Amino acid sequence: YGFSDGQAWVNGNPNQVCGSVVSSFMRRGGFLLTGANGNGGGSEAGEGGEEYYPLFLSEFGVDQRGVNVNDNRYLNCILGVMAEMDMDWALWTLQGSYYLREGKIGLDETYGLLNQNWSAPRNGSLLARISVLQSPFQ
Repeated sequence: YGFSDGQAWVNGNPNQVCGSVVSSFMRRGGFLLTGANGNGGGSEAGEGGEEYYPLFLSEFGVDQRGVNVNDNRYLNCILGVMAEMDMDWALWTLQGSYYLREGKIGLDETYGLLNQNWSAPRNGSLLARISVLQSPFQ
């Protein structure tokens, strides 16, 4: 999430912050998609005998109102990585509101794909951007 690095996306150079986030991701798990792990025992062998493993990016998302600079810049970064690596993913979250949350009825979920009354997409331009990721690149 954009908030994982504090205000780095707002105060820092977005290209440098993205590079740092991608490097961290690759060290922690992204290497499983590259065949560069050297451990063997993977689920699919590449042309050079490299082993590839499945990796699923779960619960990524942004404030869909477009008002959060951290989230907006993070989204640009993570969508590029996801497209380049042909990643499987799940967006946080579908619901547009909650029956009851934090003691409030009908609390708006600004990260929700659906609008507050669940009748339409909250942000059509975001939906168009992530739809590109739904088709395999490789």
